[in-house]
Amino acid sequence: MLGCENIFDISGRTILVVGAGGGIGTAVTKGLVAHGARVIAADNDEQSLAKLGKEIDTCEVNITTRFVDATDLASIQMLADEFKDIDVLVILPAILVRKALVDQTEEDFNKQVNINIKSHFYVAKVFSTLMAQKGGGSIIAFSSIRSITVEPMASVYSATKAAVRQLMRSLASEVGSRGVRVNLIAPSSVETRMTADLQDDGLRYKETANRAMLKRWARPADIVGPVIFLASEASGFITGAEIFVDGGWTASDGMKRV
Repeated sequence: MLGCENIFDISGRTILVVGAGGGIGTAVTKGLVAHGARVIAADNDEQSLAKLGKEIDTCEVNITTRFVDATDLASIQMLADEFKDIDVLVILPAILVRKALVDQTEEDFNKQVNINIKSHFYVAKVFSTLMAQKGGGSIIAFSSIRSITVEPMASVYSATKAAVRQLMRSLASEVGSRGVRVNLIAPSSVETRMTADLQDDGLRYKETANRAMLKRWARPADIVGPVIFLASEASGFITGAEIFVDGGWTASDGMKRV
């Protein structure tokens, strides 16, 4: 029964963020730490991790940074051997090669499949097992509005995000009886390094902003609240869900609004 407790409280929870060095990952990590979580920030970009750790350390809070190659099962297993007792897992790795389908090379295809799908598969496989063994946990993966919509020059990326969507929903059905929840966050275009080419093109930047009902791009900070919600008891009966953080983009027909 709901009492006076703060159901959004995540203080003291141990949260692993895989892909913490990216734009969204950095914002999410900082937000989780600010709300009292014990965060393990993992990434294959050691320079970004060092910068993130230094920035957060100035706030006199506890954060642990670790290198991990999320496309390598052995690397993930090493991380799991060190951090077995995880309450919440956030999986973020993603890459977009912006080319027409006919111009995508085998290397382009494999790179996107490895980073966007294989990383989620490996990380979820290892840590959902540990969570199930201890009887609970929350896994938060990242799809995209491209899991249900498409755009030119993003065919393989869109396919991988649809795959992540079904991968995680299937996992939710398999581990729910063990107390493990699995949900997805699906942002629209976010102002990060991944979308720098669109942001640098004034016309395309404006067109993208106008796709959303709120008539702006998503910012990394917009993703923090949904992550905290899914990491907390406030979402305790939510699993297999995909939360669209898109300013209303997918609820509309994409026509230009006045």
